[in-house]
Amino acid sequence: MLPVPTNLITGFLGVGKTTAIKSLLTRKPEGEVWAVLVNEFGDIGIDEAAIIDGYSGNDNPIRMVPGGCICCVSNMAMGVALTDLIRKVSPARLLIEPTGLGHPAGVLDLLREAESAGQINLRVTVCLVDPRRLNELNDAESEIFQDQIHMADALIAHKCDLASTEELTVFTAWAAELFPPKSYIGKAVKGKFDIGLLDLEGNPMRTPLFPDAHAQAHMHQHYSMKKDVVLKPGVPMRAMNTRLEHKACGWIFSPEDVFNRRQLLELLGAIDHIERLKGVFRTGRHWMLVNKVGDEMSRATIAYKRDSRIEIIVSDKAGQIDWQALEGALVDCLRPSAITKL
Repeated sequence: MLPVPTNLITGFLGVGKTTAIKSLLTRKPEGEVWAVLVNEFGDIGIDEAAIIDGYSGNDNPIRMVPGGCICCVSNMAMGVALTDLIRKVSPARLLIEPTGLGHPAGVLDLLREAESAGQINLRVTVCLVDPRRLNELNDAESEIFQDQIHMADALIAHKCDLASTEELTVFTAWAAELFPPKSYIGKAVKGKFDIGLLDLEGNPMRTPLFPDAHAQAHMHQHYSMKKDVVLKPGVPMRAMNTRLEHKACGWIFSPEDVFNRRQLLELLGAIDHIERLKGVFRTGRHWMLVNKVGDEMSRATIAYKRDSRIEIIVSDKAGQIDWQALEGALVDCLRPSAITKL
Protein backbone atom coordinates (compact mmCIF):
# COMPACT_ATOMS: atom_id res chain seq x y z
CA MET A 1 0.00 0.00 0.00
CA LEU A 2 1.41 3.38 -1.01
CA PRO A 3 1.64 6.14 1.63
CA VAL A 4 -1.63 8.09 1.73
CA PRO A 5 -1.43 11.75 0.61
CA THR A 6 -2.35 13.72 3.72
CA ASN A 7 -3.25 17.35 4.36
CA LEU A 8 -3.64 19.24 7.62
CA ILE A 9 -6.40 21.88 7.56
CA THR A 10 -5.85 24.39 10.38
CA GLY A 11 -7.44 27.61 11.51
CA PHE A 12 -8.82 29.21 14.65
CA LEU A 13 -12.24 28.50 16.15
CA GLY A 14 -15.14 29.25 13.83
CA VAL A 15 -13.10 29.97 10.71
CA GLY A 16 -14.89 27.29 8.70
CA LYS A 17 -12.56 24.28 8.60
CA THR A 18 -15.43 21.78 8.62
CA THR A 19 -17.18 23.69 5.83
CA ALA A 20 -14.00 23.58 3.75
CA ILE A 21 -13.59 19.84 4.25
CA LYS A 22 -17.21 19.22 3.27
CA SER A 23 -16.63 21.24 0.11
CA LEU A 24 -13.49 19.29 -0.74
CA LEU A 25 -15.31 15.97 -0.28
CA THR A 26 -18.02 17.01 -2.72
CA ARG A 27 -15.39 17.90 -5.34
CA LYS A 28 -13.01 14.95 -4.96
CA PRO A 29 -12.29 12.85 -8.07
CA GLU A 30 -15.09 10.46 -8.88
CA GLY A 31 -14.47 6.98 -7.56
CA GLU A 32 -11.91 8.04 -4.95
CA VAL A 33 -12.48 7.50 -1.24
CA TRP A 34 -11.20 10.31 0.98
CA ALA A 35 -10.94 9.86 4.74
CA VAL A 36 -11.16 12.53 7.44
CA LEU A 37 -9.71 12.58 10.95
CA VAL A 38 -11.33 15.24 13.12
CA ASN A 39 -10.18 16.45 16.52
CA GLU A 40 -12.56 18.52 18.65
CA PHE A 41 -11.85 20.47 21.80
CA GLY A 42 -14.92 19.15 23.60
CA ASP A 43 -15.97 15.60 24.41
CA ILE A 44 -19.35 15.58 22.66
CA GLY A 45 -18.22 15.76 19.02
CA ILE A 46 -20.34 17.54 16.42
CA ASP A 47 -18.13 17.71 13.33
CA GLU A 48 -18.49 14.04 12.41
CA ALA A 49 -22.23 14.55 11.93
CA ALA A 50 -21.62 17.67 9.84
CA ILE A 51 -18.97 16.11 7.60
CA ILE A 52 -20.60 12.73 7.02
CA ASP A 53 -23.70 14.62 5.87
CA GLY A 54 -21.80 15.69 2.76
CA TYR A 55 -20.20 12.32 2.02
CA SER A 56 -21.73 9.85 -0.41
CA GLY A 57 -19.53 6.81 0.30
CA ASN A 58 -20.93 3.57 1.74
CA ASP A 59 -18.35 3.13 4.50
CA ASN A 60 -17.88 5.75 7.20
CA PRO A 61 -14.56 7.44 6.34
CA ILE A 62 -14.70 9.79 9.34
CA ARG A 63 -12.93 9.23 12.64
CA MET A 64 -13.26 11.43 15.71
CA VAL A 65 -10.69 12.17 18.40
CA PRO A 66 -12.68 14.29 20.88
CA GLY A 67 -11.65 15.82 24.18
CA GLY A 68 -8.71 18.13 23.46
CA CYS A 69 -5.69 18.48 21.21
CA ILE A 70 -4.70 15.31 19.33
CA CYS A 71 -1.02 16.09 19.88
CA CYS A 72 -1.22 16.17 23.67
CA VAL A 73 -4.34 14.36 24.84
CA SER A 74 -4.82 11.51 22.45
CA ASN A 75 -1.42 10.58 21.04
CA MET A 76 -2.37 6.93 21.05
CA ALA A 77 -5.90 7.66 19.89
CA MET A 78 -4.62 9.50 16.84
CA GLY A 79 -2.30 6.64 15.94
CA VAL A 80 -5.12 4.14 16.29
CA ALA A 81 -7.47 6.33 14.23
CA LEU A 82 -4.88 6.76 11.47
CA THR A 83 -4.19 3.04 11.28
CA ASP A 84 -7.90 2.24 11.39
CA LEU A 85 -8.69 4.61 8.53
CA ILE A 86 -5.86 3.40 6.33
CA ARG A 87 -6.57 -0.29 6.87
CA LYS A 88 -10.36 -0.22 6.72
CA VAL A 89 -11.02 2.60 4.26
CA SER A 90 -7.89 2.48 2.05
CA PRO A 91 -8.31 6.19 1.27
CA ALA A 92 -6.87 7.95 -1.74
CA ARG A 93 -6.38 10.98 0.51
CA LEU A 94 -6.57 11.81 4.21
CA LEU A 95 -7.69 15.20 5.53
CA ILE A 96 -6.98 16.07 9.16
CA GLU A 97 -8.85 18.83 11.03
CA PRO A 98 -7.36 19.65 14.45
CA THR A 99 -9.21 21.71 17.03
CA GLY A 100 -8.97 25.44 16.46
CA LEU A 101 -7.46 25.80 19.94
CA GLY A 102 -4.68 23.32 19.22
CA HIS A 103 -1.08 24.25 18.45
CA PRO A 104 -0.06 22.84 15.03
CA ALA A 105 3.52 21.91 16.00
CA GLY A 106 2.68 18.75 17.91
CA VAL A 107 0.19 17.59 15.29
CA LEU A 108 2.74 18.04 12.53
CA ASP A 109 5.36 16.19 14.59
CA LEU A 110 3.03 13.22 14.92
CA LEU A 111 2.20 13.27 11.22
CA ARG A 112 5.87 13.35 10.30
CA GLU A 113 6.39 10.27 12.46
CA ALA A 114 3.58 8.57 10.54
CA GLU A 115 5.26 9.67 7.31
CA SER A 116 8.57 8.17 8.43
CA ALA A 117 6.75 4.92 9.16
CA GLY A 118 5.46 4.88 5.57
CA GLN A 119 1.78 5.37 6.47
CA ILE A 120 1.23 8.78 4.91
CA ASN A 121 2.76 11.30 2.52
CA LEU A 122 2.38 14.69 4.20
CA ARG A 123 1.47 17.36 1.67
CA VAL A 124 0.66 21.05 2.02
CA THR A 125 -0.71 22.35 5.33
CA VAL A 126 -3.57 24.78 4.72
CA CYS A 127 -4.55 27.47 7.22
CA LEU A 128 -7.87 29.29 6.92
CA VAL A 129 -8.01 32.84 8.25
CA ASP A 130 -11.01 35.10 8.78
CA PRO A 131 -9.75 38.43 7.36
CA ARG A 132 -12.03 40.26 9.79
CA ARG A 133 -10.03 38.91 12.76
CA LEU A 134 -6.49 39.91 11.80
CA ASN A 135 -6.43 42.49 14.57
CA GLU A 136 -6.43 39.58 17.05
CA LEU A 137 -2.84 38.86 16.00
CA ASN A 138 -1.82 41.83 18.11
CA ASP A 139 -3.25 40.20 21.20
CA ALA A 140 -0.55 38.93 23.56
CA GLU A 141 -2.50 35.65 23.95
CA SER A 142 -2.66 34.84 20.25
CA GLU A 143 0.51 32.72 20.03
CA ILE A 144 -1.36 29.59 18.90
CA PHE A 145 -3.27 31.62 16.30
CA GLN A 146 -0.01 33.11 15.02
CA ASP A 147 1.73 29.73 14.83
CA GLN A 148 -1.20 28.22 12.93
CA ILE A 149 -0.52 30.88 10.32
CA HIS A 150 3.28 30.69 10.53
CA MET A 151 3.51 26.91 10.13
CA ALA A 152 1.05 26.68 7.23
CA ASP A 153 2.30 26.30 3.67
CA ALA A 154 -0.86 27.79 2.18
CA LEU A 155 -2.95 30.62 3.56
CA ILE A 156 -6.57 31.23 2.55
CA ALA A 157 -8.81 34.12 3.51
CA HIS A 158 -12.10 32.41 4.30
CA LYS A 159 -15.62 33.82 4.67
CA CYS A 160 -14.70 36.48 2.14
CA ASP A 161 -18.37 37.12 1.46
CA LEU A 162 -18.65 38.54 4.99
CA ALA A 163 -15.51 40.68 4.83
CA SER A 164 -15.31 44.23 3.50
CA THR A 165 -13.18 45.24 0.53
CA GLU A 166 -10.86 47.07 2.92
CA GLU A 167 -10.44 43.98 5.13
CA LEU A 168 -9.59 41.83 2.11
CA THR A 169 -7.08 44.40 0.89
CA VAL A 170 -5.41 44.47 4.31
CA PHE A 171 -5.28 40.65 4.34
CA THR A 172 -3.64 40.48 0.90
CA ALA A 173 -0.97 43.02 1.84
CA TRP A 174 -0.31 41.38 5.21
CA ALA A 175 -0.08 37.83 3.77
CA ALA A 176 2.35 38.93 1.05
CA GLU A 177 4.81 40.17 3.70
CA LEU A 178 4.90 36.97 5.74
CA PHE A 179 8.25 35.21 6.08
CA PRO A 180 9.03 32.60 5.11
CA PRO A 181 6.70 33.24 2.19
CA LYS A 182 3.70 31.00 1.63
CA SER A 183 3.56 28.66 -1.33
CA TYR A 184 -0.02 29.76 -1.92
CA ILE A 185 -2.21 32.70 -0.82
CA GLY A 186 -5.85 32.76 -1.82
CA LYS A 187 -9.44 33.61 -0.94
CA ALA A 188 -12.51 31.43 -0.60
CA VAL A 189 -16.19 31.38 0.29
CA LYS A 190 -17.79 28.31 1.87
CA GLY A 191 -14.61 26.29 1.48
CA LYS A 192 -14.42 26.51 -2.30
CA PHE A 193 -10.70 26.86 -2.91
CA ASP A 194 -8.75 25.10 -5.66
CA ILE A 195 -8.67 21.38 -4.86
CA GLY A 196 -5.39 21.08 -6.77
CA LEU A 197 -3.77 23.03 -3.95
CA LEU A 198 -3.77 19.85 -1.84
CA ASP A 199 -1.05 18.26 -3.99
CA LEU A 200 1.52 20.97 -3.33
CA GLU A 201 4.55 19.85 -1.33
CA GLY A 202 4.76 20.91 2.31
CA ASN A 203 7.81 22.54 3.86
CA PRO A 204 9.11 20.30 6.69
CA MET A 205 11.48 23.04 7.88
CA ARG A 206 8.79 25.33 9.30
CA THR A 207 9.19 25.65 13.07
CA PRO A 208 6.93 27.38 15.62
CA LEU A 209 7.48 30.97 16.66
CA PHE A 210 6.09 30.20 20.09
CA PRO A 211 7.13 26.68 21.16
CA ASP A 212 6.19 27.50 24.75
CA ALA A 213 2.58 27.91 23.64
CA HIS A 214 2.74 24.33 22.41
CA ALA A 215 4.12 23.18 25.74
CA GLN A 216 1.33 24.96 27.61
CA ALA A 217 -1.22 23.20 25.43
CA HIS A 218 -0.20 19.94 27.11
CA MET A 219 -1.09 21.26 30.56
CA HIS A 220 -4.83 21.21 30.94
CA GLN A 221 -7.69 19.57 32.74
CA HIS A 222 -9.56 16.91 30.86
CA TYR A 223 -12.96 15.45 31.60
CA SER A 224 -14.18 12.49 29.59
CA MET A 225 -17.86 11.85 29.18
CA LYS A 226 -19.25 8.60 30.53
CA LYS A 227 -19.44 5.79 28.05
CA ASP A 228 -22.27 3.32 27.43
CA VAL A 229 -24.86 5.50 29.16
CA VAL A 230 -28.48 4.84 28.19
CA LEU A 231 -30.04 8.20 27.41
CA LYS A 232 -33.55 8.85 28.69
CA PRO A 233 -35.89 11.25 26.88
CA GLY A 234 -35.68 14.70 28.44
CA VAL A 235 -32.56 13.83 30.46
CA PRO A 236 -29.44 14.87 28.50
CA MET A 237 -25.92 13.79 29.35
CA ARG A 238 -23.46 16.64 29.94
CA ALA A 239 -19.68 16.72 29.40
CA MET A 240 -17.17 19.50 30.08
CA ASN A 241 -13.56 20.14 29.12
CA THR A 242 -11.23 22.95 30.22
CA ARG A 243 -7.82 24.11 29.00
CA LEU A 244 -5.99 27.06 27.45
CA GLU A 245 -8.34 29.50 29.18
CA HIS A 246 -11.36 28.04 27.41
CA LYS A 247 -14.23 25.84 28.48
CA ALA A 248 -16.36 23.48 26.42
CA CYS A 249 -19.72 22.28 27.66
CA GLY A 250 -21.87 19.93 25.64
CA TRP A 251 -24.95 17.76 25.89
CA ILE A 252 -26.22 14.65 24.14
CA PHE A 253 -29.98 14.08 24.04
CA SER A 254 -31.94 10.88 23.54
CA PRO A 255 -32.74 10.04 19.89
CA GLU A 256 -36.38 10.21 20.97
CA ASP A 257 -36.14 13.86 21.97
CA VAL A 258 -37.71 16.28 19.49
CA PHE A 259 -37.09 20.03 19.71
CA ASN A 260 -39.44 22.90 19.01
CA ARG A 261 -37.52 24.49 16.15
CA ARG A 262 -38.60 28.10 16.69
CA GLN A 263 -38.12 28.03 20.47
CA LEU A 264 -34.71 26.39 20.09
CA LEU A 265 -33.45 28.94 17.58
CA GLU A 266 -34.61 31.79 19.79
CA LEU A 267 -32.68 30.31 22.72
CA LEU A 268 -29.49 29.67 20.74
CA GLY A 269 -29.63 33.12 19.17
CA ALA A 270 -29.82 34.71 22.62
CA ILE A 271 -26.69 32.98 23.94
CA ASP A 272 -23.90 35.56 23.82
CA HIS A 273 -20.21 35.92 24.69
CA ILE A 274 -19.31 32.59 23.09
CA GLU A 275 -16.42 31.59 20.86
CA ARG A 276 -18.31 28.85 19.04
CA LEU A 277 -21.54 26.86 19.21
CA LYS A 278 -22.33 23.79 17.14
CA GLY A 279 -25.27 21.47 17.37
CA VAL A 280 -27.42 18.96 15.53
CA PHE A 281 -31.05 18.71 16.56
CA ARG A 282 -34.07 16.59 15.76
CA THR A 283 -36.89 19.02 15.00
CA GLY A 284 -39.56 16.65 13.67
CA ARG A 285 -39.07 14.76 10.45
CA HIS A 286 -35.97 16.84 9.72
CA TRP A 287 -32.71 17.31 11.58
CA MET A 288 -31.04 20.71 11.81
CA LEU A 289 -27.37 21.70 11.98
CA VAL A 290 -26.71 24.97 13.83
CA ASN A 291 -23.39 26.80 13.76
CA LYS A 292 -22.75 30.00 15.67
CA VAL A 293 -19.53 32.03 15.88
CA GLY A 294 -19.79 35.10 18.06
CA ASP A 295 -23.09 36.69 17.08
CA GLU A 296 -23.27 35.07 13.62
CA MET A 297 -25.55 32.04 13.49
CA SER A 298 -26.42 29.79 10.56
CA ARG A 299 -28.61 26.72 10.23
CA ALA A 300 -29.17 24.04 7.62
CA THR A 301 -31.04 20.77 7.17
CA ILE A 302 -28.81 17.75 7.74
CA ALA A 303 -29.13 14.07 6.83
CA TYR A 304 -27.63 12.94 10.15
CA LYS A 305 -30.27 11.09 12.23
CA ARG A 306 -28.73 9.58 15.35
CA ASP A 307 -29.16 11.83 18.38
CA SER A 308 -29.38 15.52 19.17
CA ARG A 309 -26.21 17.10 20.54
CA ILE A 310 -24.76 20.55 21.17
CA GLU A 311 -21.39 21.91 22.26
CA ILE A 312 -20.46 25.44 23.29
CA ILE A 313 -16.94 26.83 23.69
CA VAL A 314 -16.37 29.99 25.71
CA SER A 315 -13.31 31.94 26.79
CA ASP A 316 -12.61 32.31 30.49
CA LYS A 317 -12.57 36.06 29.86
CA ALA A 318 -16.23 35.98 28.84
CA GLY A 319 -17.39 35.42 32.39
CA GLN A 320 -19.34 32.57 33.90
CA ILE A 321 -22.20 30.79 32.17
CA ASP A 322 -24.81 29.02 34.26
CA TRP A 323 -24.58 25.66 32.50
CA GLN A 324 -27.30 24.13 34.67
CA ALA A 325 -29.73 26.91 33.76
CA LEU A 326 -28.83 26.57 30.08
CA GLU A 327 -29.41 22.83 30.25
CA GLY A 328 -32.84 23.48 31.71
CA ALA A 329 -33.61 25.96 28.94
CA LEU A 330 -32.62 23.38 26.32
CA VAL A 331 -34.88 20.79 27.92
CA ASP A 332 -37.69 23.36 27.91
CA CYS A 333 -37.31 23.51 24.11
CA LEU A 334 -38.31 19.87 23.80
CA ARG A 335 -41.78 19.07 22.58
CA PRO A 336 -43.87 17.92 25.57
CA SER A 337 -44.69 14.57 23.98
CA ALA A 338 -40.96 13.78 23.81
CA ILE A 339 -40.27 14.30 27.52
CA THR A 340 -40.58 11.44 29.96
CA LYS A 341 -41.71 12.60 33.38
CA LEU A 342 -39.56 11.16 36.12
